[in-house]
Amino acid sequence: MKFRLPFRHRTAPAAADTGPAWEQPGHFKSGDTVHMPPDSVRETVVWVEGDLVGVEFHPRFGPSSVGTSDVRHLEGCEPCMVDARRQGEEEQAREETYWAQWPDEDRDLYDRVMEGRVVVGDRPRRYRFGDRTPVREWMRTELDGHLLDDEMPSLTMGRIWDPVDWPRLEREYGDDGLTIINPWETVLWPTIRSAFVVLQQAGYSPALDASVEMDRLDDGTIGAEVIVSALMVDGPIDADTYGQAVALLGDATEFPHTWLRYESYPDRPGRDLSQPYQPDERNVTGWNWSGGDWMGTFNPPAQETTSH
Repeated sequence: MKFRLPFRHRTAPAAADTGPAWEQPGHFKSGDTVHMPPDSVRETVVWVEGDLVGVEFHPRFGPSSVGTSDVRHLEGCEPCMVDARRQGEEEQAREETYWAQWPDEDRDLYDRVMEGRVVVGDRPRRYRFGDRTPVREWMRTELDGHLLDDEMPSLTMGRIWDPVDWPRLEREYGDDGLTIINPWETVLWPTIRSAFVVLQQAGYSPALDASVEMDRLDDGTIGAEVIVSALMVDGPIDADTYGQAVALLGDATEFPHTWLRYESYPDRPGRDLSQPYQPDERNVTGWNWSGGDWMGTFNPPAQETTSH
């Protein structure tokens, strides 16, 4: 007598959730033309390793490592092109919603100001306000040649890194459309101004990292709301002056010159900012309170709520 094992129905394994095409092995190959939506900048894949691809915008800069989930084929791949269009539409909708927080008349006025700027220097490009732009007259003369392009997503008319005498401008034009603030509130503007003056009186030429925001005044002209995020001095500071500044702002750090402010200086390698501050003629002594880490960690002393 033969015993029969129970009959088993063989079932095909469930299809795996393969995910989008651009995350599948072999989807990208060396030599493919790709971009990172919503950005449309053309880049070339130079290597593929697992879920990473090396993309190169220009041979001078070498390849950058990017996840396959962040890149799409620029052409010749329907799934990538459809998803890139979707991301572009979503980005456009977000941008329209963001800019809608400013009234149309403010944005139109801002466009007039920006279109009226005049280029007065290059590397980096510098501007002045044109004669027909509706800004306060002092902004034409005092900020002439100091304005750089700014990446802040707001009605920003320019960024200034030069050693402008901001305390003097505030004294002279504080009632003529100039306001200086630090919105991060890590350290108050009156304290920053005091440290600025300490450095000035010791013979240094301090500079602020300052974004010049459009401030629409009651008479229809444009003033400036200056947002300050860092204080810098070229080179090291003597021990006594440094001690006075530290008492106001906390410990400083040192960082390399940047091409943005010091276009005449060659690029220099970065420093390990976790190490103690060491004065160096090639570098800048600076304090940053905007939350960025390009000057290291900023730990200010307790602030008093005094006002100017």
